[in-house]
Amino acid sequence: MACSATGDAAKYPGWPFYLPDNKALVFAIGAAADFSGLGVGVIAGSPVTGAPASDLFFVDVVGGQPKVLAKAMGFASEQDAQSGTTYSPFGAEDLHHAYYPTVAPVAAGGYFWIFFDAIRHYGNQGVQRQIWGAAIDVSADGTYTTDASHPAFYLTGQEAGSGNQRAFAALDPCEKDGETCTSGTDCCGGFCFVKESDSEFATEPVGTCTADLPECAKINDRCTNTDDCCPPDPGAPKIMCIAGFCAVLQVVE
Repeated sequence: MACSATGDAAKYPGWPFYLPDNKALVFAIGAAADFSGLGVGVIAGSPVTGAPASDLFFVDVVGGQPKVLAKAMGFASEQDAQSGTTYSPFGAEDLHHAYYPTVAPVAAGGYFWIFFDAIRHYGNQGVQRQIWGAAIDVSADGTYTTDASHPAFYLTGQEAGSGNQRAFAALDPCEKDGETCTSGTDCCGGFCFVKESDSEFATEPVGTCTADLPECAKINDRCTNTDDCCPPDPGAPKIMCIAGFCAVLQVVE
């Protein structure tokens, strides 16, 4: 397993999480056996000392080779990760301190979403250990052999200097039939019925939860396979059934 993005000392893989389509694993490779960064916290703006190296990697479950999530880790490409060339304006201080990856249970907006805690600069607030997120492109053919991540973003609302360590994304408790909804993921029955007149101009139309099977399932409605999902318009992004819900991909056929 190649771990050169974090140096020869990085030899402990841990905290695996499947992507929602079960086609790839996201995990950390670090230089400490407890995988937590040795519990090192960071007082806002202080230098980082004692935190072991750790980066996030991914691997295709069918014969894939582990590769770093380069863009999420601060590199423009896998080649830059190998050479240590970062796009971060803060340079090496923002590299190799990413721990505890988790993955949101469903696709949203055409992406999978990962969360992790990292020791990084946040704007003019200096170095902090806080929770960050990143998008991963959903693969149309289910293979993950090249980096599909995007640059990480800071999750707002955190207390500065708290040393937050792990985030878990979960769906809200489902609503019963007859309750209001904006998508099928809101509903215990799996479908959100929106009157055509209500959806014509609304950006996020409000509907009613139902378990009644429609002619086809809309994006974020329940499904068992891709054939259950409404076909996309010509030239529109592909739609697939992922983790039990119809999801749009950022791929145009």
